[in-house]
Amino acid sequence: MSEQDSISSESSPTRSSTVSRVFESPEEYLIHLAYTNRLTRLQEYLKKNPELDLLKMKDPRFYTLIHIGALNNQPKLCEILFTYIKAQNVSEAKIRSWVNSKTDEGFTPIHFASFKGNMEIVKLLESHGADFAIKNNQGLSVIHIAAQGDQPVSLAYFREKGLSILERDDKGSTPLHWAAFLGFV
Repeated sequence: MSEQDSISSESSPTRSSTVSRVFESPEEYLIHLAYTNRLTRLQEYLKKNPELDLLKMKDPRFYTLIHIGALNNQPKLCEILFTYIKAQNVSEAKIRSWVNSKTDEGFTPIHFASFKGNMEIVKLLESHGADFAIKNNQGLSVIHIAAQGDQPVSLAYFREKGLSILERDDKGSTPLHWAAFLGFV
């Protein structure tokens, strides 16, 4: 890929240096832009490249762009991604599959949004088919993850949606166990 991204970083309070990086693929470039929250550049790049299949883009740990948006608490990024995908007339089934895709540790974007307590992202993912019942590789559901993140609003929301605070993970722990273990109770 011929795209380059110049990043200015300060090496001292009075001096700055520029680092240039060449990205091997459009996927690598977009993932970098998502992780660094460079949304204007990301939007510009998507406009210039309407053929990109965002649903297939993953980093080495299987984080998709929507995982990155949820993990980094970036609702605007999530909105940009859904707008782009809808413009490509992607089926609801494919979007739902993308929203529920797992990382190498079994986390879905809804796990990350619940840990961060970002209800805007939780509701956006829900509107696109996020499955609250999915568990990660340790058997943790979104309600366990919300407890680990000390997110009472997420916990209350998932309770309203019918999830049980008595649900046990693979080691027999409930969300309350996790909250106590992490010092939140």
